[in-house]
Amino acid sequence: MANQAPVVKLIDTLDPDEPLYLLSTGRSAFTLLEGVEGFGLPEWEYKMVDHPGGVGSLLQGQRVKAREIYLPIHIQGDNQEQVMRRWDRLQRVTNPGRGGCTLEITPENRDPRSIKVLYKEGLEGNFGATYRKYWYTMGLRLLALDPYWRGSTKTQVWRTQTNSKPFISGGDQVRTHKFFPVILDASAVASGRRVQVKSDVPVNPIWSVTGPVTDLKIQDGFGHKLGFSGHIAPGDTLTIDTSTYGIAYVSGGEIQASDDSLYARLGADSEMFQLPPGESAIRVTGAGMTSQSRIELSYTPLYLSGYEGG
Repeated sequence: MANQAPVVKLIDTLDPDEPLYLLSTGRSAFTLLEGVEGFGLPEWEYKMVDHPGGVGSLLQGQRVKAREIYLPIHIQGDNQEQVMRRWDRLQRVTNPGRGGCTLEITPENRDPRSIKVLYKEGLEGNFGATYRKYWYTMGLRLLALDPYWRGSTKTQVWRTQTNSKPFISGGDQVRTHKFFPVILDASAVASGRRVQVKSDVPVNPIWSVTGPVTDLKIQDGFGHKLGFSGHIAPGDTLTIDTSTYGIAYVSGGEIQASDDSLYARLGADSEMFQLPPGESAIRVTGAGMTSQSRIELSYTPLYLSGYEGG
């Protein structure tokens, strides 16, 4: 259906399989009314000083502030008890003591975007002119400490295949792989690849490596490097999360302690570098790889707006 309203839902942190839908049909248990705020650009704060020429100001810095979102909601039911049960459910989902919730919006024929939110106000229980036995209207105000909307996670894979060419850009071998990987020589990988990041701001990649591979090195076109020295055994997995500076190593199905010896294998010149919006050249090198080896890059795009236009 053309011009269909986006699907908006609140996802409980502790019960993500049962989201609360806020529809605009006027016939649902929870109806999202006109007057929504906070789905576009967040508020910015600027640090300025007077221009030495005596006219205007100079910008010294800027930051994106926490985002406030306002949702006017109409609850309706067959009787007063049903309305109260639904109001109670809305309180449970948004209860900050349960870790807050996730607000997700999915426009027609577009991927969803989501944002973590905390309850601020609107569910205090004021039963005045906005309440009748069969309906209850309120204005729910939420706070997003991280103002960026998150898109669907994107993944790209580097793999090896015995008796393959150093680089294959198409054909049957590519079509047989779910993530359209670069297929590399089985004993050593030294391949460049251009990664297209569709995001409004730089993203923090997560690198996941399955052995065997020795002396892994990852480098972007700006000279940033991330390495892991030594051998990753067959079946072992290494995960490096650049957003948290976290390293996880799993050997024999057991998670190893993330101690100093593990971080020392990164090397002195390693950086937890971000990927900027647009195209980035990524070069991955390693040795001792087999058809079991796998190097995976994943990232979550970040957006300034919750609504993706046409």
